[in-house]
Amino acid sequence: AMSKRKQSSCMIGRLDAKKTQDLASLGPAVIPRIQSENSLSVGNFEPMLQFLDILGLRRGGLYNRMMEGVRKSLMDKLENLPNLEAIDEENAEKMKLRERVEKIFRQSLSFSHAYELRPVMLESLKKLGGDVPEGMIPQFSTKYKQMERHLPLSLRRKIWEANEECAIRELGIMIANYTQHSKSDGVASSSGDVKTGRPQDTLMTMAQTVSGSWKIYQTLLKLFRGGYVASKNDKYCQIRLDLLLALPFHPKGQEVYKKDPCVKLASVLQQCLKRKQVSIGDAKAILKVIASVPQNHPVLGDMSMMLNHPEISRLVQREIVKIMGSVVEKKLLPRLAMTQFGSLSKVLLVAKSGLDMMEKKNFSKPKLATVAVNIFYTAVASLIASKILSEEIDKVNKIAKLLRIAVKESLIARHLLLPFASRAARMIDKQSVQILLSVMPKGTRMDTAAVDHFLECLYRWKRRMPRELEKLAPVLSKWGKRFGLLPRVEKLFA
Repeated sequence: AMSKRKQSSCMIGRLDAKKTQDLASLGPAVIPRIQSENSLSVGNFEPMLQFLDILGLRRGGLYNRMMEGVRKSLMDKLENLPNLEAIDEENAEKMKLRERVEKIFRQSLSFSHAYELRPVMLESLKKLGGDVPEGMIPQFSTKYKQMERHLPLSLRRKIWEANEECAIRELGIMIANYTQHSKSDGVASSSGDVKTGRPQDTLMTMAQTVSGSWKIYQTLLKLFRGGYVASKNDKYCQIRLDLLLALPFHPKGQEVYKKDPCVKLASVLQQCLKRKQVSIGDAKAILKVIASVPQNHPVLGDMSMMLNHPEISRLVQREIVKIMGSVVEKKLLPRLAMTQFGSLSKVLLVAKSGLDMMEKKNFSKPKLATVAVNIFYTAVASLIASKILSEEIDKVNKIAKLLRIAVKESLIARHLLLPFASRAARMIDKQSVQILLSVMPKGTRMDTAAVDHFLECLYRWKRRMPRELEKLAPVLSKWGKRFGLLPRVEKLFA
């Protein structure tokens, strides 16, 4: 690039460059004449850059010297000024000094992206008592948009409390980072495990931002609810619970934590996450908290979001599948375990009804379709037992018919089809997988975690008995096509 530039017709040649260097030592009056003779002016950048290259000046060095000079000049001015935190408005002299400092702060804030001038901004802020002038706060939505990022956290918090538009913009970016980076990448590894990410740094930043500010926390909750309804992404449910549990570990966060009406539920769920189990006792404790919520109260929407935390939802489903396996193994009648199934099913129902509640703004407590749920559990128990007893195809068809009836009537039945299909895949039960997938209604909203777990079980099946799994390829492909998962199913058989 330099050789081309030297060959091109420059405004001045090497002889003129040497002459310029010699003449520059004679005084400042020479510079305007050189500029005029060589058509070098502000805004005429190409000839100016060629001129600097011929002189052998490094642009980076020139920039650094210029910025250092500006910083030193402004810091010298600020050093001789007193602290102007609280002054009497009648003191005209100090008011003028404060106006000068505010002017320096405004000007340096506009260049806060340049780290060389950031000390000037911080020093002027210190002279003002550490507070942003009140008149500037509305301008962080317009003139100084996004520039509050360079201010200390305490000041950012103050700006966001006073300027909701600014708060929504910046908090929205944090939430987007969390939900996007927490998503499953949608591709199973060769071992069958599905990789997921959890950006703890974003969560901690959010908790630090809230600290003791109830107003900012309320703004975050509004964004969580709106994002969940708009995107139907369960990660908004995850961050709702995770943020609340993170608050006590930050200064003044305990104050906000205690104010949240969902704190009792969060305490129960925290223990479930630690033990990695939602037991019958936990389910009863959760239902007790839900029963204490007044009828049609919006807080039920927040509680349903917390219960729909992907890990909590997975643990509830796992417990139901575990109990069902125990019932079949001990050759018990499913109705003998209906009390246990009932408590866990009600918890799952509240979790999965939250989105519908919030969309319709109807926060009445959902009722369990007991008859349909009982039919579903009985049919599933019969399906599992049919493999053990090697029952005839007519009996299996009757079971499939019962499952279709239950799935049509019960939201819980629809959400439990995939967890039971995962169990069947682990047990290499081709018939059960085929029936459970075939009765799944089109348009059923499936949990990302449940889909990931089902595919993981299929990968394990592939490692153990690949030929048996290949017999299910048409059924799995049809299921994948119906629910937009065909690329992942094709990868399984690649």
